[in-house]
Amino acid sequence: MRAAAPPPIILIATIFAAVSISSTAAFARSDTVPFILAHKKATLTKLHRPSDEQRVSVTIDIYNSGPIPAYDVSVVDDTWPSEIFDLITGNTSNSWKTLESGSYVSHSFELVPKWRTVYLGAPAFIKFRVPLKSKFQEAYSTPTLAIHTLADEVKTDKLQLVKKLLANYGSHISVILIVGAFAHIIFFPPKSNSGNVNKKQH
Repeated sequence: MRAAAPPPIILIATIFAAVSISSTAAFARSDTVPFILAHKKATLTKLHRPSDEQRVSVTIDIYNSGPIPAYDVSVVDDTWPSEIFDLITGNTSNSWKTLESGSYVSHSFELVPKWRTVYLGAPAFIKFRVPLKSKFQEAYSTPTLAIHTLADEVKTDKLQLVKKLLANYGSHISVILIVGAFAHIIFFPPKSNSGNVNKKQH
């Protein structure tokens, strides 16, 4: 009888745990430092007529999955060029005095696109301070998916889009694929051939 597949949340937790282990190996003691995970999301909304104006809502969630607090945490997202977007609500940066272990903070702002384009948002930059270390530590959020501004439908060369993503974030994608394969091996080990051997003997 085949074992039931583990819930998706278990797989996600395993992937995050594996990434945490590999990323904190450079520290002297990986169990005494914060570990920052950040997710950046951009949502395009279209206002009601007659204006047909579009707005881009950006949210950055920052989570401390380490065992101790992170101090003087700040995020800067200057990846939205003024030639293409106007900032209308909020700021592209924010800071927090402390981010406790197991807690998260969110930062949001809103933009208005000026031109019709397909835009890929680069990762936001995060820095934080670790106790007993004078130098700030750095982290990056995930990039955003492509958004199609000022158009109901924009034809995009998917091959060129994939090439651009690989060129910009190839190393990040490789790490995710490796960790995903590691999690698959843990939860779905190869089937043993012992059962087939026993059948042949009978």
